[in-house]
Amino acid sequence: MLRLQTYTDASSIELKPTTKQYCETMLNNPHIQAWIGSALKETRVIKEDEAVEILSVVGILANK
Repeated sequence: MLRLQTYTDASSIELKPTTKQYCETMLNNPHIQAWIGSALKETRVIKEDEAVEILSVVGILANK
């Protein structure tokens, strides 16, 4: 769900309505918000965990 948010923010794709609703519901969850807040405070970067390439979700979870 966080990757979908990142992909849509970085491109011109638009999430399908049910996918968008799911993401909004999850992002409004106080436990997810606390987890994101804690993650944003992290300073260590683990190179192996970093994305190398963004895969397309167009047609599956998003419209073009």
